[in-house]
Amino acid sequence: GVVFLMLALVGARRAILRAIPATLAYAISAGIGLFIALIGLKNAHIIVSNANTLVALGDLKSFEAVVTIASLILTGILVAKKVAPALLLGIAFAEVVGVACGKVAFPEKLLGFPQPTAAFQLDFASILTASIVPVVLAFLIVDIFDTVGTLSGLCARLGVSLSDSKVEKALTADAVGTTVGSLLGTSTVTTYIESASGVATGGRTGVTAITVALLFLLSTFLHPLISAVPDFATSAALIYVGGFMLLAVKRINWEEPLDMLPAFITLIGIPLTFSISDGMGLGFLTYTATRLFTGRWREINLPLVLITAVFLFKFFLW
Repeated sequence: GVVFLMLALVGARRAILRAIPATLAYAISAGIGLFIALIGLKNAHIIVSNANTLVALGDLKSFEAVVTIASLILTGILVAKKVAPALLLGIAFAEVVGVACGKVAFPEKLLGFPQPTAAFQLDFASILTASIVPVVLAFLIVDIFDTVGTLSGLCARLGVSLSDSKVEKALTADAVGTTVGSLLGTSTVTTYIESASGVATGGRTGVTAITVALLFLLSTFLHPLISAVPDFATSAALIYVGGFMLLAVKRINWEEPLDMLPAFITLIGIPLTFSISDGMGLGFLTYTATRLFTGRWREINLPLVLITAVFLFKFFLW
């Protein structure tokens, strides 16, 4: 988190964002959409793992699958009718059906505060050991490019330039969140792909983020109720938002081979590797290599070369 903050303050992360070519930014946005949809399908048991084919169609007669499909149709209808809380109503529908059918246990109490178990449980002695360095570097690389990829994808969907000053503020806020969150013992507080749901429902300014933050703060007092919401209840929302993010593909120049190939590799790489950073890395390698070996090396800037070098190290030497 501290290294994150230092990189944000000196502009290193901003330089990484600005180095992303437009074709990759759009592909990242669409790839994140496929990733979100895959998570939703997986949580609904519509897509399951298979030893022979990697993935396969699950049992569509299962309760989770039926409720998700019904919730997805309901969400689509509500969105078409311009009902503002369409995604939330779809989630509520799945939750109510789950409780009514006895598939979801209703909490014994509605109000309660989660018990912090890892807050400020810091072990500074570990920082002084050499073994911690590879761990920090691994988390740093993954988190940097997950965040950069997510921000790039969301900005592409919003039509916001990566050179916009608001993006710089977002990077600093992200770095502060990572640092504070680690002190409180949470999983990494960073820019998440679920932010796309805010974009899908019309969010265009920081007011959306502030509203969500305040609601999250209030939700801590409803911990027992929120803990009872199963994964499948949010599956329809994830699938719908995934489809929404795919709209970015129409901005990719599919007629240009040197744009098409890295964009396609990024697009399929993110969901198939189940990692935003790894999918991005494959796209960067393809983009840099194809331009380098076709004599169009002037289209490759220095930050792009450095990013490519980082992924080469990560994939082949780490």
